[in-house]
Amino acid sequence: MRCLLALLFLLAFASPSLADGPGEGKLRVGTWNIEHLGKRRVPRTDEDIAAMAAFIKELGVDVLALQEINGTAPLHRLLKALGDDYDFVLGTTGTFRTGQIGVGFLWNTKRVKLVQAEELLDLPSKTEAGDWIFHRKPVIGTFRSVATGFDFRAVVVHLKAGRLNTGDRWKKNVTKRSAEVEELAKRLEKLLKNPGEDQDLLILGDFNHDPSYPSAKALAKHFEYLEPATKHRSITYFDEQIDHVVVAKGLKEEVVKGSLKIWFERHDKDAKAYKARYSDHIPLTVDLDAAKDNDPNATFAKPAINQRLKSARDNPRDF
Repeated sequence: MRCLLALLFLLAFASPSLADGPGEGKLRVGTWNIEHLGKRRVPRTDEDIAAMAAFIKELGVDVLALQEINGTAPLHRLLKALGDDYDFVLGTTGTFRTGQIGVGFLWNTKRVKLVQAEELLDLPSKTEAGDWIFHRKPVIGTFRSVATGFDFRAVVVHLKAGRLNTGDRWKKNVTKRSAEVEELAKRLEKLLKNPGEDQDLLILGDFNHDPSYPSAKALAKHFEYLEPATKHRSITYFDEQIDHVVVAKGLKEEVVKGSLKIWFERHDKDAKAYKARYSDHIPLTVDLDAAKDNDPNATFAKPAINQRLKSARDNPRDF
């Protein structure tokens, strides 16, 4: 009887959960706007960074799209707290009054390998009307599972902010965001039409719209917004989900049904304390069935030389 109880005890604690990670043959991909990591008005303490690293590990995420990163220095600080099993890549755009407000990726090197990374600098910076768009150019990371060889593209975005029905100033920003969506969709569709091109692609990040916005509907013509298992806001200030995971048709069959999760529990327990330590956004994760690569002969177009990005650990100057 004692042996049986001991066995049941071990099995209970060995059972996989969302916090433990996606489990055998799967990968977990996520997104998190970390609210000015590096140059926030109230600086983050070492304890805050350690708590953020612990939260990222709790997410069980293998690839995490990041937004609002104020340069590489704060990411190195986070990397130190995470340990030797992590790496990152950060875009170069997103100049802001407090410094860079960039986008990039963080990943677990034991679980996935970065095949290539690029910043979409070829996207236009102005509309035909002369309005500035793509202040933060999207970054694409191509990743491959270390265990199974399954590979995919992830595109991280931080689209123009601006809510509906909030005055003329914001209406213009809503129009700018729609222009960003249209240009990005055209760019990605052109990429996917290359002969033999791998179709496994997802877009994730801070879209600054919920599915009712015109810009969301424009993107939904080309790609599919994933529905969370439990609907919830993804930002502290208002009751909307503005952070999303969107997939191309080629990746839909690899998405584990019902696995998109908004990790709101910690936020809802004490929103003020959560914002002070972590962010004004809530992370999202989704699981992919990576047991095998369904298109092993598909290829990934090489980025233009001027758009290629190196990871932190591949750049000796960073260490």
